Amino acid sequence: IDGAPDPIIILNHSGSVMIVNPALENYTGYNAGEILGRVLTHCGLISRTSVSLVLKELDLLLIGEKRPPFEMEVLRKDGEKITFEVNARVIRGDDGMDGIQLILRDVTERKRLDQLKDEFVSTVSHELRTPLSIVQAALDNLHEGVLGPLNERQAKVIATATRNSSRLAKLIDALLDLSRLQSGLKVLNKRPLEIPSILAD
Repeated sequence: IDGAPDPIIILNHSGSVMIVNPALENYTGYNAGEILGRVLTHCGLISRTSVSLVLKELDLLLIGEKRPPFEMEVLRKDGEKITFEVNARVIRGDDGMDGIQLILRDVTERKRLDQLKDEFVSTVSHELRTPLSIVQAALDNLHEGVLGPLNERQAKVIATATRNSSRLAKLIDALLDLSRLQSGLKVLNKRPLEIPSILAD
């Protein structure tokens, strides 16, 4: 594991750090001697916000559950936070006792870009919604003849503009729903549907 580019931690069955590779030292600024022999969640390496999740994942692994990758926030020695995606698996040691191997992949930049994307979608959606509502209200007034009757050509132009503004409003609503789903503010109501009826609509 010494040549692996990603940080690797090997724990014993009680959660103490038995092996770390040079990549972990390079990423965190800690040397192996400061980490080895200490319980992973008590050595200052794991952010407080991630401790309960890490403990839960380790417990589930040790009772035999297969777990998907999870995210863990690590504190460098200088206090900087790094977000890792962790792939964990149970391994059998020479003494016959189970341990856990953690392979960490730095996703800090990906998380930062995801956050920027979410903020952009949310900001753009809200900034577009207000002026679009004003435009739609004006089109409705024109269609209803508030400013006077429309000839046939004018009515067609207004109808086209109304349809296109409605499409844009649906797109903005979809962007806002996506933003809410990704932030956990909106929950999907899943239920079986007949595909032919959806296609027919």
